[in-house]
Amino acid sequence: MAKEFFSDLYIIAIDTPDVERLQIQYTPFEISYNRKANVSNIAIVGRNEDLHHYVSGSTSMSLALDFYAIEADKQDAKTKIKWLESMLYSDEGRPPSRIKIVFGKLFKDEIWILTDMSVKYSVFEPASGFLPRYAVADLSFVRDTDFDLSSTKIRNQIY
Repeated sequence: MAKEFFSDLYIIAIDTPDVERLQIQYTPFEISYNRKANVSNIAIVGRNEDLHHYVSGSTSMSLALDFYAIEADKQDAKTKIKWLESMLYSDEGRPPSRIKIVFGKLFKDEIWILTDMSVKYSVFEPASGFLPRYAVADLSFVRDTDFDLSSTKIRNQIY
């Protein structure tokens, strides 16, 4: 499957002093989306099966983003990776920034927090000081909401 170059897809840091964005160079091949319900088991003496009590839940997402250096100095792939990495750090008492992912209608109203990042660099050029021409960032996010989502609200999220 061919990847689209210079897409209209962005990651936006919404809690930074100046709202910042990073253009996603290629449309990701796939996105993993996971919902987990936290259920507490309650043991009852003499009962063969525990009772179960819903406590909370969380929604996570992971994807891989590819970056290719196209500028003459070959610093742009690493610069984009460092921008993403900075979303995992606090700054002067401010927590890491929440993120908006502009991906058409797919995540239209959702806010995320970057929780994990793994990077693979490749295609190193001696002429640029061995800066990588290519980088792949595996990113994991958790959804952050200001209000409680209900099953009805989720079921009715039609764009």
